[in-house]
Amino acid sequence: ESPFGIRIVSSDGKTKFVNREFLKIFGFESFEEYLSAPIKSYYAEKSLLEHEQRKQARQSRQFTDEQYELEIFCKDGKSRTLHVYRKELFWDGAMHEMAIYQDITFKKQAEERLRLLGASVEQSPVCIVIVNRYGRIEYVNQAFTLITGYSAEEAIGMNPRILKSGYHDKSYYKNLWDTILSGKDWVGEFLNKKKNGQLYWESAIISPVADENGTISHFVAIKED
Repeated sequence: ESPFGIRIVSSDGKTKFVNREFLKIFGFESFEEYLSAPIKSYYAEKSLLEHEQRKQARQSRQFTDEQYELEIFCKDGKSRTLHVYRKELFWDGAMHEMAIYQDITFKKQAEERLRLLGASVEQSPVCIVIVNRYGRIEYVNQAFTLITGYSAEEAIGMNPRILKSGYHDKSYYKNLWDTILSGKDWVGEFLNKKKNGQLYWESAIISPVADENGTISHFVAIKED
């Protein structure tokens, strides 16, 4: 029982076999139901166009991609994104083509959520800094550069103390580190210094981030001038 959908197609483009996982992915009850359904009823418009282009290319013996993605609509109306891998196969005494279908819907959704999250963080009007457990900056967004004057290249790898103005005493920072290392959020204000020497006040929330083992690995600072 394959975890992937499998379809075997003859050289003249007729589907000769599909497995149960293929029917499950597409939402069909039987092989006969699949054969009776027009492709445009379950292929998204863009995927249908690309399918026709690949079909024409194969008929004229042009090169076509062995791997590609397509979007389908199941019987319940839900869309799915599939990764398809095609290869030639000698089957039932003749050359055929086998297509293997992997449902990557959740993977694509997760990638899109990460993309949106990344864009939101990067374009946020508030300053966002990610520091590792050893106090080294690993990420700053555009607002950090606009506020402090330090580019991402200049800041990454440095300690946040590059912003220290000397206004706060050691006990202030000790309280900060004791708080976040204990797993709690720290909320407060800083009088910091920009790259050009100008002083500025900012409010900040610094939160610890734990890894899959529950060990604190990073700290996220959200700061506003």
